[in-house]
Amino acid sequence: MVYLKHILLTIFFIGSLQLNAEKYALIIAIGDYPAEGGWPSISSVNDVDHILAAIKHIGFKENNIQILLNENATKKGIISSLKTLESKLKKGDVVFIHFSGHGQQVLDNNGDELDQLDEAIVPFDSPLLYQEGIYEGDLLIRDDELGTLTKRIRKKCSESGQLLLVLDSCHSGTGVRGFIKARGTDKIMAPSTFSHSAKAGEKTMGLNQDDEKSLAPMASFFGASAKELNYETLDQDSRPVGSLSYAFSSVLLNMNQKYSYQELFERIQLKMKSIAPRQKPQWEGPSDTFVLGGQASQVDYLFSITKISGTNIKADVGTINGLYEGSTVQVVSLSDYSIKCKGVVTKSSITHCEIELDESISKFKDELLKVEILTKSPPSRKVVLNSLISSSSPWKNIANNVLSHYSIKSSDINPELILKEINGELVLENSREQLLYKNSYVNSFEAKYIDDLSNILDAYNQGAFIRDFDQNSAKIDFSLECLIVDCDSGKTTKYVPGINSNLTLGTCVKFKITNNGSVGAYYSLVDVQPDNRVNLIIPFENYRYTAEEYYLEGGQSYTTDFIIEIAEPLGEELIKLICSKSPMDLSIIADKTDTNMRGFGEINFFEASIKSTLKEQAFRGAKVKRVKKDEISTESIFFSIIK
Repeated sequence: MVYLKHILLTIFFIGSLQLNAEKYALIIAIGDYPAEGGWPSISSVNDVDHILAAIKHIGFKENNIQILLNENATKKGIISSLKTLESKLKKGDVVFIHFSGHGQQVLDNNGDELDQLDEAIVPFDSPLLYQEGIYEGDLLIRDDELGTLTKRIRKKCSESGQLLLVLDSCHSGTGVRGFIKARGTDKIMAPSTFSHSAKAGEKTMGLNQDDEKSLAPMASFFGASAKELNYETLDQDSRPVGSLSYAFSSVLLNMNQKYSYQELFERIQLKMKSIAPRQKPQWEGPSDTFVLGGQASQVDYLFSITKISGTNIKADVGTINGLYEGSTVQVVSLSDYSIKCKGVVTKSSITHCEIELDESISKFKDELLKVEILTKSPPSRKVVLNSLISSSSPWKNIANNVLSHYSIKSSDINPELILKEINGELVLENSREQLLYKNSYVNSFEAKYIDDLSNILDAYNQGAFIRDFDQNSAKIDFSLECLIVDCDSGKTTKYVPGINSNLTLGTCVKFKITNNGSVGAYYSLVDVQPDNRVNLIIPFENYRYTAEEYYLEGGQSYTTDFIIEIAEPLGEELIKLICSKSPMDLSIIADKTDTNMRGFGEINFFEASIKSTLKEQAFRGAKVKRVKKDEISTESIFFSIIK
């Protein structure tokens, strides 16, 4: 943790894309590998909804998107689909290929790998284990083969087109500890007599080594390095998904200005620091080329109606768009933009929702009607917890109470928290085996145990929400820097990179906040500890500073006039800057017992969501005014606290 020591746009590709260029996508997801093949099932198919929403957001049309799932994604099926895609392409076209599934290393068959191993993706019909003379990996798709296939696609698109390849899989690792599913294996497709070379292997699959000028530029993103496992995470509906798929789609859905591939990777890297800190995503490709020649929607307020039944309708908008149960909408006619009626969301899934209207719209059946969001209710985020407490344990009543907590969803699939008994003590830890709670059993203390655990769950849920919340504004352009300073004088001694940095216990830091844009905005600074406990750094009300006082005009900067000393717990620390057009009341972070709802109808979505992580029953029926994407912007710094 940290504590105070003392006071002191629409996106266009500007290259030479043809005016009649098309965008094509192939999405491959394999989760239910055949049992006889030996691969564990994973949640790859859940990735598809997120990827579809993201690429549609940047202009991919439904009829140009092919989806290949499970048993259809054999080696033959994948190669056939790639060749079919190739046959459709012409000069200037843009192509996106996404693979979610297992990855594996296999004995190099042409001597081009320093470590004697090729990296490969695992089709549906490729078994896990090497059997000499029976199966030696011929159904894997090696990096060499994938490179040849993608080169043919790049040649058809030519230098005026583009190709983006995203592989949410991994190829090696040291095995899976705990309960989180990983995509890949440490079992190499090679004879048992194979001795692994000590020479370093590639961090990626090396698919971008061909720099022929006649080929379309290509960018490749990987969920982890060749030596790491690629762990799954949970989406906003607590469904297990691929960490890279979720990070990639989240960044693209918030994309409202031009991103280069370098910028896209940096944002994906930041997102994955929150959701999958044990792995390091990789990428290769042109750093200064704009992403997919895409065009992001400026306004995502109008959505199609898919079914009408009296006053009940279904619409193609859901939690992926931030629309949760209790939100309100209106139905508008595109002919004259008149409002026909209003309604309340009664049920919401990731891509669709059900709405109860205040009157039937059947009489308007000849008009083109759309749904527009009016107000958003905050999400009811659930922390996935796996309880290993037996029915005979003295802790069983405590465990049952924890499982009934409003913020908890019980599951043994990719849990965020694990509750267990060790030597008679109750232990609560997160998926990274960080201890959150430990206590010995005393019968008369049950009420205290329940109260303590409830507070821990509230805090954890709040921290998880803040880690996952990212929004980028086309109008609000702030940056955040961490500065190592002398603990006595406060003089800056070193700048800390915003990711993959280590800070030792006792290090003193300040933070510099700069408004790089032309629009003034208010800002808050939040610290999320490795155990997800949250501290509010700015505004720090103990010194009688208010949110209204932290405002920067364009071109101005502010360096904290207090020093912060790095302290335990050890692990991955997040410092998040949240900027907005109006001052935000985040005092609930500093006082987690506050359930005061004054002014709730006027606060923005971030504030309401923070409050909703604490007491679900206090927020039923509450509404948040519609917040445009450009009203809130965030920046993040991650560093590891070490001894």
